[in-house]
Amino acid sequence: MMKRLHFLLLVFLVQTSLFAINAPTLSSPSNGIIVTRFDLFVNVSSVTGAKGYQFKFDTTPTFTSPWVKLDTNSASYIYSPELRMGKTYYWRAKCANSIDTGNWSAPFNFLTTQDVWLSNPTNGAVNIALYPKLEWGIQGSFPELRFQYQLSKDSLFTNVASILLPVNSSPSVTVTCEYATQYYWRARAFHPLDTSRWSGFYTFKTLAVPALGSVQLASPTNGLINVPVGPITLSWFNLTNALTYDVEVSDNQTFAIVLANGNTPSTGIYFSGTQANTRNYWRVRGLITALIGPWSGVRYFTTAPATGTLEMDADNAIKVFPNPAQQSFEIEFEGDFETRITDLQGKIILETKAKNLCQINFSEWEPGVYFLRLIKGNQCHIQKIVIQ
Repeated sequence: MMKRLHFLLLVFLVQTSLFAINAPTLSSPSNGIIVTRFDLFVNVSSVTGAKGYQFKFDTTPTFTSPWVKLDTNSASYIYSPELRMGKTYYWRAKCANSIDTGNWSAPFNFLTTQDVWLSNPTNGAVNIALYPKLEWGIQGSFPELRFQYQLSKDSLFTNVASILLPVNSSPSVTVTCEYATQYYWRARAFHPLDTSRWSGFYTFKTLAVPALGSVQLASPTNGLINVPVGPITLSWFNLTNALTYDVEVSDNQTFAIVLANGNTPSTGIYFSGTQANTRNYWRVRGLITALIGPWSGVRYFTTAPATGTLEMDADNAIKVFPNPAQQSFEIEFEGDFETRITDLQGKIILETKAKNLCQINFSEWEPGVYFLRLIKGNQCHIQKIVIQ
């Protein structure tokens, strides 16, 4: 009986030794690495006799609360767990066959990618232009990865919005700043599963407010008379630091009513709203984005009388009323006459003929200043009409 027991024990020991299974050797991700993706590829060495593998992951080295446990027939596995940014994870594996289950391997750990780092403008940079490009970086790239940034005038980022960039956009953005201002900025990574911590902030200071003097006018010369009716070029000299120029034309030197205005990056502009025998005043000022310089001195020029016509005098008893007008106005002028109305650019808005009385309805016209020209034989009367 004892011999039989010894024999069975020997068989059991032989079977156990033959089918005992070793713990696998962990290989990927390597111990202590920083992983740069949310989809995790794990790999262990193949073990002779193993029919299956078990993986266990946890946020503690004791594996007291494993957040995931995987069973697979392969020594490699791709899994997309809900990893969080900037956290340490521990993992281990063991093998099994039909006879036995092996021991757990020694654990490995890995750290998920965490804070972004700032690069440009460099910290403490000065004399930065008004449209700097903020640039930062992060380890790796992730599907659906996005970035947020904040730009503030104080280091506490008080009441500053977090601007979210489009998905898979580069870690950079061009921002608009003000002159002579200290700025603070920071960034972080954003993913549907998690958001990283804010980076430490960088600071930079923009350019000082540049000097912006008065524009010097060039042409036409002041007081020029008999200027032909039609488009005329108003020009001036380049002003240091100016990016664009504002131009105004008026029928009086106070510019109480502006006949035409515009903005241009060049040192000249066409004015096509001239009328016969009319004095026009004009001025220019320089601009640097939101910074506005002083107006230049005022110049004027006078257009020539209309060719082949005589200017009507008050004895003709012309009445135009109401003026300013809101919906319509009437013209009383004895006899047959022709009416032509143009805008400030010289575009003809209306041409018509009438006798003694003409009613003009302008409900669809844009509010502004228009010129009324009444022609009777070889006589011409020009009058300004204000549409409200």
